[in-house]
Order: sequence, then structure tokens, then C-alpha cells
Amino acid sequence: MLGLPHELAGQIAQWLHPHEVVSIGSVAKGWLIQSTALRHSYSFAIANLDIFLTEDIGEELNWIRLGVQYMAGCVSLIGFSVQTERWFESSFLNSSGINDTGLFALSPELVTVIEEAVFLARNSPALVKPSVSNFDFTFNWACMNGSYRLAEVLASEAERMANTQSLLYQGLQLAASCGHASIVSMILSTARKSFIRLSLDEPLFQSCARNHESIVERLLTELDTQQLPTAISLNEMLTVSCKVGSSSQVQMLLSVGAFVAITPTISMGRVDILQLLIDYDPSAMSSVALLPAIEPNRIEMVKHILSLPITLSPKDVLNSFMLACELGHLELCTHLLLPSPTTTAATFPSLLSTDLTQAFLSACESNHPDIVELLLVRAQDSIDPTTENNRPIRYAASQGFTKVVRLLLDLSPDLIDPSALDDIAFRNACERGYLEIVERLLEDPVVDPAAGDNAGLRMACEYGHIGIVKILLQLGNDTGVDPGAQECYALRAAARNGHWDVVELLVNDGRCDLGVREGYVIRLMIDTGNASRFGFSHE
Repeated sequence: MLGLPHELAGQIAQWLHPHEVVSIGSVAKGWLIQSTALRHSYSFAIANLDIFLTEDIGEELNWIRLGVQYMAGCVSLIGFSVQTERWFESSFLNSSGINDTGLFALSPELVTVIEEAVFLARNSPALVKPSVSNFDFTFNWACMNGSYRLAEVLASEAERMANTQSLLYQGLQLAASCGHASIVSMILSTARKSFIRLSLDEPLFQSCARNHESIVERLLTELDTQQLPTAISLNEMLTVSCKVGSSSQVQMLLSVGAFVAITPTISMGRVDILQLLIDYDPSAMSSVALLPAIEPNRIEMVKHILSLPITLSPKDVLNSFMLACELGHLELCTHLLLPSPTTTAATFPSLLSTDLTQAFLSACESNHPDIVELLLVRAQDSIDPTTENNRPIRYAASQGFTKVVRLLLDLSPDLIDPSALDDIAFRNACERGYLEIVERLLEDPVVDPAAGDNAGLRMACEYGHIGIVKILLQLGNDTGVDPGAQECYALRAAARNGHWDVVELLVNDGRCDLGVREGYVIRLMIDTGNASRFGFSHE
């Protein structure tokens, strides 16, 4: 009989009753303890275990001698709690288990179970607790973590449990999900021997989703005409197999009647699987569309679709192009806008003959300058860069999209009006501190730097954008820029918000009255300790 060291038994005892083991030494030594409450608890087993631990018996314990007493303590750990009381009654209380070599003897396999259960207790304390449900927890853990011997021993004991079918099914699901093929086969064999039929739908789906091809093959061989999953389930399995890109799983599922899943295959960019599906069912070609390939940027899939002898709908092509523009997929946009010579007009409607203004607007608002340039250069007759009262330039300038602003003004100077809506593009750029955009807008003669009663200068001062303030102050009076507008609002706002470098610029400019609003700015200088900086007394 195998022996285990004191340390292992101590670990089990300590884990089962961490607060009781310390005081066990005071318990009367002997095989029988008269207290009914104690002998019907796990403390009874631990007390007797402690007796053997304190005996001078060498490095190892005699596990045959411990027998049922030790097992009574271990069952709560490894899951046989449902039988604990019966073991106490038949063996322990009758003192017949000391040299028992029958049903309750510690076989080498069960010793291994104990060893693995201790490992489980030490590494997953939140998962396994001393309770009647420990059998389920321990079996599930073994299936999930690939502990074959532990799972095998517990599966052989599962027939004693009331929930045998549910237990094996849960274990099968976990083993299939985690890729433990040997445990899957063992559970299937155990169920077959016990004449238990297990549903394979969920284990099949989970193994398909995780690309466990060997397990999918094993589960499919277990199917018979009465166990075939529903058409919906098969289609879900094929769909997820296409998504994970397993051509082997796709072939296996097609062989048992799964429907062809075109859309997820296109979305995942698996050209080989798409061709496999089309070869299996040529009618599936009518379901091929570009749109599923756009968001994940499947350029090779798009090229393949464009090479197929199919007719793509104008709506699919336009929607695909618009989405590619919005997402910034330049290569996709180029292939769709300027298809290769092998793509004929009969199979692919030309985008250049379509109004692409909304696609252009999406590219501008999503800050994709490469696509903006592509459309401005190669599709200028298909877009209106002034749409919605010059919304592209207004939005790009307001959001700080410098490259887009430059492209719009450089490539369409005769069309774009950056002064639309009272120079809102310029005013927003000043307010938000987009210096490069302000500089580029000022190069356009239609832009009025004093628009909105000097709103650009006022907002730049209020928010402390000193670089923009410098540029505007240097423009001179002939441009209409006046820092004294609205009772020197620029000066008052800069002082109020603590932008003293901006205040200094305005003071040095000489066009602002420091005494405005009863000396509001001077009082702020004094209150904040900045008076001496501007030549005023703190008194």
C-alpha cells in the first residue's frame, strides 16, 4: 500500500478545519468519542487523524490502519460527502474499519485522487469547499484543467450520484471547451457503458468556437441519426468555425448537413474557406457581398470577390465604399473606386458615376486625409466639397484636422469657402487653439480675422492660446483686428482666467484700456500678486 508523508495529511486536516486542528490535542485520545454531535462531524475524523499524527510511527503513516477514519476527513475534500454518514455508521462507529481492505480501502488510484484534491484545495480555495456539492466541483475542475486520472476516477464513481447525466454532461462541456480530448473520449465511453445519452450540441459548439479540431472530429463520430443537432445548431457551429478559420471543421460540419455560412467567412477574410463553401454549394455565390469584408479591412477577400464571376449590387458596392471611407481603409477605397481591368462593368458597378459626396464627408469628418486626397484627385466630378454650406472645411477646422484643412484649401481653392457662416471655421480654430489651422486659414483672402466682432481674438485670449494671440495682434488695424472690442473683453477674459502672459501681450500692444470697467483688470493684478509685473503698486 502506498504511503503519504505527514505533511500531506496535515495539509488536508488544516484545510478542512483551520480553527480546530490547533486544539485537537486536548481531545480525548481513542477510537471512539462519545459526543454524538462531534462524531457526526468532520471534526471526528480530524481528531482521530490527529491521534495518528502524534504517534511515533516514523516518516510515513499506515494508510490501511487509518482506513475509513482518514477517508471520512478526505471525502469532504474530494467530493464523496454524500456517502460520509453511511461510512461513519457502517465502519467507523462499529470500529470495523481499522484493517478494512474492501470497499473502503485506499486503493492507489484513490490515493492519487487525494493528492490531486490537495493540489486543488491549495490552488483553488474559492472553487472547492467542504460541502455535499464537492463531487461536482472536483469533477468539473478535473475536466477543465485536464487532470485525466482524477476525472477518470470520479467518472467511475458518478453512477452513485443522483445527477449522473448532468454531471457527465457538464464535464464533457468543460473538457471540450478547454481542449482535453482524452477526457472527452473517456466521458463519452463512460456514458455509453452506463447507457446514458448526452447532448452533444453545446460541447460541439464550444469546441468549434475554440478550434479544437480533434475534439470536433471525436464528437461528430459519436453522433447517430437520433443525436444529430438541429439545423440551427449545425449552422451556428459552421458559422463559428468559419469565424475561427478552421477549414477542417467546416468540411466536417458540411458532411453532416450544415448550411453554408458565407457572411462570417467573408468577415474573417478566409478566402480558402469561401472557395470551399462555393465549391460545395455553387448557389451560395449569390450570397457573396463586399460589405462584411470592409470593417475588418479584409483586402485579400475583397480582391477575391472582385475576381469572382458574380454580379455585385450597386447598393452593396456603394455602402462598402462609404464604410471604407469612414473607417479609413485606403487600400480598400482604392480598389473599389479604381477596380483593376479584370473587373468588368458587368460585375462591378462604377463608383465614379455615383454621387460620392457622403463618402467624402465621412472621410473628412473621420480625419482620413489620404482618402480625402484620393477623392479630391480621382473623383472630383463625383463629390461636392462645399456640401451643406462648406461643412467639410467647417468641421475639419473646428476639430483640428490640419491635414484635411490643408487638402481642402490646396486642392479645391476655387470651390471651398472657408468663411462660410461668418467665418465659423476660423473662430472655432482660434477658440480651440489650432495654431496651424489658423495660420492656413489666414492665407485665404476671404477669411476675416475680425469676424464676429473679433471673436477669434477674444476666444484665443480667454483660453490662453498665446501663439494665436501673437499672430492676430501682428495683423494690424487694417485687418479690423481690435483687442479693445467689447470693452477690452480679450484683456478682461485673459486676466480673469489667469493667462498673464497673454495679458502682457495685450498691455504691450497698447490698444487696450487697463482702466476699463472701473479698473477691473488692475484690481485682478493686485489681488493675484501680479501688479508689480505691470508697474502697479500692491497697495
